[in-house]
Amino acid sequence: MSSNKLSPGKSLGRLSPENAVAPENADPGTDSPVGGPQNKALIVFQKEIESKCKSAKDTGAIDLHGNSMLEVPRPIFGVANLRRLLLHNNLISVLPADISVLTNLSVLYLQENQLIDLPAQIGMLRNLQTLALHNNKLKYIPQ
Repeated sequence: MSSNKLSPGKSLGRLSPENAVAPENADPGTDSPVGGPQNKALIVFQKEIESKCKSAKDTGAIDLHGNSMLEVPRPIFGVANLRRLLLHNNLISVLPADISVLTNLSVLYLQENQLIDLPAQIGMLRNLQTLALHNNKLKYIPQ
C-alpha cells in the first residue's frame, strides 16, 4: 500500500478498501469504524479528503484523480473558492447537482469515469473554461 502522506498537488494514489490493511485489534466481521479493512480504508480516505479540502481553501485546487471513487465526496462542495477540481480516472457515475455551488470553478476534469449524464446545473458554472469529459458513457451534454 502506498504512503498516506501527501504533498500538495499529489494524488491520493490508489487508496481503496481493497488494498487497505486492518488494524491488529480489528474484527473483520463488524461494522464498527475500526473493524475490518474496508472500514479502515474508508476512514483514512475520508481524512485525506478533509485534508485536501482544507488545503484547497488556500490553493483553490483539489486533485482526487485515480482513486477508484464511486462518487464525488460531499466535503468538496464546501470549498467556496475552488477553481480546479481534478476527478478524472475514477469510477464516478453521477455528478451531483450540487456542482452548481462551485461558482469559481474554472477547470473540471471528469474524463475516464462512468458518467451517464450531467446535471443541467453544470450550466450554472459561469467561470468554467475547461471541462474534460472524454471516455465516459455520456449520451448527451446539457445545453
